[in-house]
Amino acid sequence: MNHRDMSDSEGEVAGETLTDEELRDLRGLFVKFDSDGNGELDVDEMKLMIDQLKIVATKDDLKIMYNVLDTDGSGTIDCTEMLNTIDNFLREVYSSTELSESFNQLCSCVVDNDEGDE
Repeated sequence: MNHRDMSDSEGEVAGETLTDEELRDLRGLFVKFDSDGNGELDVDEMKLMIDQLKIVATKDDLKIMYNVLDTDGSGTIDCTEMLNTIDNFLREVYSSTELSESFNQLCSCVVDNDEGDE
């Protein structure tokens, strides 16, 4: 796997667990659900993302996920916050093989949903 420090206009992304390709794909996912294009996800945009990824979450679950991702406490989630939180979580929880399998499954779910929208 090719890992290196990645950055975007918001700030530094460590990219210690995710590959360059995975970071690029996750940035694309972020942009897809940032419906107003302001560079941040609000609660409604995150709920839409969770729903389309077919993640079962109660309102309380969504609130917890949102608070975990909103690492600066601003009330919104920027791409750097999302990427760093996902990278840190995956580094703590998964082996590289499990991570690759899970990421591929996530990507196929998003692609399947996009094709159903057309």
